[in-house]
Amino acid sequence: MKIEERVEKWLEESIRKIRGLKKLTDIDIFCLNVVIAVRTYLASAFLLLEKSLYYPAMANLRIISDLIVKFLWCLQDNTSGETKRRINRWKKATFHKSKKLLGHLLHVVEGDDLKSILKSDIALLDNRIQSIKDDEMPPTTGKGGLFEQIKTIKLFSNLPTDLYPKSYQQFNSAVHIDTIALEKVEVPWNENDVNNSKIYCLYFTYMVVVMLFCRRGEKHGRIDQEFKEAYNELTKLQESK
Repeated sequence: MKIEERVEKWLEESIRKIRGLKKLTDIDIFCLNVVIAVRTYLASAFLLLEKSLYYPAMANLRIISDLIVKFLWCLQDNTSGETKRRINRWKKATFHKSKKLLGHLLHVVEGDDLKSILKSDIALLDNRIQSIKDDEMPPTTGKGGLFEQIKTIKLFSNLPTDLYPKSYQQFNSAVHIDTIALEKVEVPWNENDVNNSKIYCLYFTYMVVVMLFCRRGEKHGRIDQEFKEAYNELTKLQESK
């Protein structure tokens, strides 16, 4: 089975299980939205890799890596109360970021009508921020950041310890294009580069799916075995090149 097919199979199963629940909680809906987003962006990444559009594929993987780090942090404690609290902390960080952006725009736009709309939107965001009493979600990087916190998840102790920061850094230049990245946009990748990106796709999907299995209290031995088989297939392809 191709990696693309296996990833699609895992994510489709996860979506079907969540949608099959008798009553969806706010956390269920959150998980469903994350899985759908991961599925969408990974499908795009695979298509871009197939078309040799490597930098756009990297941009998708950078977005997914950021999403998954935050998702794992939200579900890390695996209790409903703490998960809800962490989702709210993420929301607060989102509102604050949006407010900051609108504040910058307010200083550069012209016209009273547009300024009035921005001020109204900022006030609305400020109310939402104030309604969440907990602190914002920690930053992704730095001391006490998300990278540091999710490294303690024993569930993934078999995965590379530098997986999160390495993927974050490796794909970052495809999102924040600079002069160095511009020189590499059309540089062709070899087969190992493509397989390495597919390994990250496999890692990301595996972590999301296994975290959902654990949240439901289900065993994930089948997923573990399928992950090992898929990983071995990709590494063998790399070694043969």
